[in-house]
Amino acid sequence: MFSPLRTPSDRFIDTANEHVTGEIRLTLHGGRAVTTGRRSDASLYDFSLATYDTGDAFDQSLARVS
Repeated sequence: MFSPLRTPSDRFIDTANEHVTGEIRLTLHGGRAVTTGRRSDASLYDFSLATYDTGDAFDQSLARVS
């Protein structure tokens, strides 16, 4: 028998995941699951904004402390 919170929790998770798409690669080792890759056509992640390499899209002057 499940807790009375099980049904509302399941409904919340189902609703929150309605628009989730893509694939995740995991490595399972020693009781741990480590994300080794992810991909989605609807991803909000933009590598050029998440790096400080030459040629990235992020304006690094915005990160300076005044």
